[in-house]
Amino acid sequence: TAAGNKTAAVSIAHNAAGSPSSITVSGTGLPAGPIAALSSTSLTFPNQATGTTSAAQTITVSNTGGQNLIVSNVSMTGNTTQFLLTNGCTTVAAGSSCPISVRFRPTTVGSKTVTINIAHNAAGSPSSVTASGTGIIPPTTATIADTRFFAGLAVPVGTTVNAPVLVRNTGTAPLSITSASATAPFGISSLNTCASRVLPGSSCTLIATFRPTAA
Repeated sequence: TAAGNKTAAVSIAHNAAGSPSSITVSGTGLPAGPIAALSSTSLTFPNQATGTTSAAQTITVSNTGGQNLIVSNVSMTGNTTQFLLTNGCTTVAAGSSCPISVRFRPTTVGSKTVTINIAHNAAGSPSSVTASGTGIIPPTTATIADTRFFAGLAVPVGTTVNAPVLVRNTGTAPLSITSASATAPFGISSLNTCASRVLPGSSCTLIATFRPTAA
């Protein structure tokens, strides 16, 4: 007749030894209708490089009532293009739960916020969760495969020799090389393939020169 844990003792009187015999019965009463409960009302994502996607954070929707909880719609308002939503909730039986996962994928630098609205057939619909995060400039790192060129090489005075310099992008964003220089008698004759953007994990080659003017 009311929600909560209930316990009773059943006593059976009879004409045999050990009368009365007793057993204990117990159960839990649930509210008559569905009740929606959320694991959290806010999600905060760590700083995320633009163009990359965060690990998922999960909102758990639980039904603590006595009838099916029907989740009819899950939507976002705010910076909706900056977050990805995966809805795993439809019909949630009494005592059960379901997940809604959220990922942060910023396309521009700065603070981003959305409100996730969960519409259902329980009181208090829609239930809301805020999600926020900050997009940052992705790190870019350039490394040179070999830092010694022309070592041990005998080059006649007035003669020019070339050597390829391999540059690798070990960061997470495209690398743009705008110029390269060296002090005489060394130089850079061409950016070669490094004149184009170098994607993360890729490499390019520019051309270094050596032209000695004296022994």
